[in-house]
Amino acid sequence: MIEDYLNQDAYWVTKANHTLYSGLAAASPVLTGSLPSVAFRVAVTISSTTGHTDCAGSVVVGSETLTFTAAGKKTTTMSLSALPVISCSGLDCNILVEAISVGGAPLQTETQTAIKIRKEAYQSGYFNAAGVWTATRDAVYCTAVMAVGDKIRFNGTDYTILKVEDNPGLDGTSEFYTYLVA
Repeated sequence: MIEDYLNQDAYWVTKANHTLYSGLAAASPVLTGSLPSVAFRVAVTISSTTGHTDCAGSVVVGSETLTFTAAGKKTTTMSLSALPVISCSGLDCNILVEAISVGGAPLQTETQTAIKIRKEAYQSGYFNAAGVWTATRDAVYCTAVMAVGDKIRFNGTDYTILKVEDNPGLDGTSEFYTYLVA
């Protein structure tokens, strides 16, 4: 079985925007996200969803009021060091509250998922989707389904997946994947 050969511990590392709240607008949404480790601002995005399409109203973040006349995104201007109190008025739609840097860039939250792999030296190359020759330096074998651009952390080093190769068994189902990394 392939699992017998996957004898190295690693992590599948994913990053996503630091979400403080995502759901239907409520008079006083309860923030479910954690406090960022750095000073931050807040980006609020509102959008219609089935049965909830009223995107005109306001969102108060701390002492700042963001007024919406339609679906869209707005950001606060004040730097925060604690989770703010948020309230909504006149909205019946989806609201997404994300932490952003003081400069306005999205703050990323990292998630690590433990996986078993087999990493081997494999210097090769291939033509990527843009037709550019891309060199690879290692191959990682794993049963987890990952995508180009994902990261695998092995022995403290992050490897970026450049190409994914499926390895189906005789029955046509995937037994494991080969990830060419750099």
